Amino acid sequence: MISAFIVNYHSAHLTIRAARSIIRDYGDIEIIIVDNSCSFTERRALEELQKKLIGINVIRSAEVVANAYEKDLLPWKGKQVLEAALYAVKYSGCSITREEIEEYQKILG
Repeated sequence: MISAFIVNYHSAHLTIRAARSIIRDYGDIEIIIVDNSCSFTERRALEELQKKLIGINVIRSAEVVANAYEKDLLPWKGKQVLEAALYAVKYSGCSITREEIEEYQKILG
């Protein structure tokens, strides 16, 4: 199966149009939307799209970082790497709380 990645940053309406266009043109395809916006409205719009269209997964950029850390794909090693990477995406616009960062550290650190 072919996968397409779309990164959303405060443009859910364009992301939705892109996803629909890919499905229309390619049919059976997995679409992964990485949501890096901090807007509740954006997140809700993407979740509605996920409910309507089969084969779409919406994940947050923090989840991408945590997954990369878990699979040892980050170029740095050590206990503080996960925390630093999560705070980096937080201050780049990802809507992740300090409590969520601490939870990731408990689970993966």
